[in-house]
Amino acid sequence: MKKLTSLLLTLTLALSLLAVPASALTYGDWEYTIQNNEVYLTKYIGSGGDVKVPSALNGVPVTKINFGTFTDNKNAETISVPSSVKEIEEMAFQGCVAREITIAEGCTTIGYKAFRLNDHLEKINIPSTVTEMGYELISGCPSLHTVILAEGITVIPEDMCRDCPSLKTIRLPSTLRTIGKYAFGSTYLAGSGLTRIDIPSSVTTVEPYAFTRCFDLEEVNFLGNQVKTIGDGAFSDTGIEHIYLPTSVTKLGMNVFDNCDRLTGVVLPYGINSIGNAVFKDCDNLTWVSAPSTLRDIRNGNFGSGSPNMIVYTPAGSAAVTACQKWETPYLTDASADSTIQVIYDGQRISFGAYGQNPTIINNRTMVPLRSIFEAMGADVSWDNATRTALGQRDGTSISIAIGSNLLYVNGRAVSLDSPACIINNRTMVPVRAIAEAFRADVDWDNPSRTVIIEE
Repeated sequence: MKKLTSLLLTLTLALSLLAVPASALTYGDWEYTIQNNEVYLTKYIGSGGDVKVPSALNGVPVTKINFGTFTDNKNAETISVPSSVKEIEEMAFQGCVAREITIAEGCTTIGYKAFRLNDHLEKINIPSTVTEMGYELISGCPSLHTVILAEGITVIPEDMCRDCPSLKTIRLPSTLRTIGKYAFGSTYLAGSGLTRIDIPSSVTTVEPYAFTRCFDLEEVNFLGNQVKTIGDGAFSDTGIEHIYLPTSVTKLGMNVFDNCDRLTGVVLPYGINSIGNAVFKDCDNLTWVSAPSTLRDIRNGNFGSGSPNMIVYTPAGSAAVTACQKWETPYLTDASADSTIQVIYDGQRISFGAYGQNPTIINNRTMVPLRSIFEAMGADVSWDNATRTALGQRDGTSISIAIGSNLLYVNGRAVSLDSPACIINNRTMVPVRAIAEAFRADVDWDNPSRTVIIEE
């Protein structure tokens, strides 16, 4: 028994010795340890102001800023981290009052909550050399307005900028692949103050609640068509009015657009196959959703309650028809919901079902049935069979376009066409941009979603 007790005491002492960190040293404004021939900073004890972290102490390189080095520091106004530093530990700067933190290229690892709960932090950069970042990296920083993410960064971690209401703009790097859960959103408070976000073409996943409760977020632009999955509640409780989902999207999680009061319409792209429950719940101003026949998995069969004016446009016999019938959601059958090209005029989708031909692209120009665009824009249209010429009039503007001619006439003035009017499946097809611009509308093409956007 005595031998066992002695052995336990010896083991306990050995373990306690192992747990004791290397002895803290002091040099100038710094407390530090030396490990593996490298300096690990443990505490800043200087008088503050503009603080420059040294690249070496007594000739030994500074490679790490440990937990607690600047935690709750009240006198550092700006902090510069040199390229020698490879790692910033968790909570190293949590609660400090620095208004700007600059990190040089060279750092590879930043621990969780490293810059969290800094009431004064306004600006910070993350260098391209960083390959690992912990969660809640810059969360809870109410004054933060600028985050610079260098090219090379591939993942925005979970909760990175959660609860940062002053963050108005951020440029996401073109190398980014994943936007993490609650990256810019919030659980209870206001999320970031973003008004617009451009999602790079490299991104494949937007994780759940990434932008939830970003109340000021009005514009989301997908710059490419690599995104496949948009997670639960990703854009819920935002100010989005219009969103053009890229053709690559195959899955939407539940409640993705829940409580988006300003959202008026959404095209679910041809190729999407799954949406979660209540995707469009409580969208007061939502009037239309286009759902293609490729959509076969509708969780709980529910597009979302609490959107009183929503009508679902979908091909006959689709899973969306079954879901709408089950939940008594208004719907209209529309074969053009399967079109791979969509046309939006002043926020409303133009249906081509009644015209018997979906849009197509000829010579890089989107061609649509003649009557579809004339009638959508409120123009009077007539057809001269002898000359095979279409005539349209609206608000003092008169246009004419003949089959096969590379000229469009606007009030008698000739306009050259890259793609002349033609006949497809017995339908007269005209270049939609040329017609809309002739009536003085603005026309844009959103390539990731393959959508023509016409606005007046």
